[in-house]
Amino acid sequence: ENMHIIELFSDDVQSRLNIFNPRIVHKRNNMYTVSATVRNVGRQASGDIAASIYINTGLTISGDDIINLGNLQPGQQTEISWDVEKLENNENTELWISVKDNISPPVAILIELP
Repeated sequence: ENMHIIELFSDDVQSRLNIFNPRIVHKRNNMYTVSATVRNVGRQASGDIAASIYINTGLTISGDDIINLGNLQPGQQTEISWDVEKLENNENTELWISVKDNISPPVAILIELP
């Protein structure tokens, strides 16, 4: 797989977000849908959750680069997705997805389009 997950957290954080099941779906031509599941795996509710996508040059996204997810209770999850276009002859196809809330450290995943 062309995906890497990085988690930054300490043991005393009550709220903890994680990114699961990252997916890349080829739609047509150079268009892809990049999606994942965000889950609160902590013991406390997470609030003001935001998911962000960071793209390299040679990639474009449709819509906003930040998705506001609101709140997640412990064990609750939600889906995030973006439509990404790979420009012609682009070899720099990596992008990052990051999720953070108002309590816990951020979590991020590196994805490389095929």
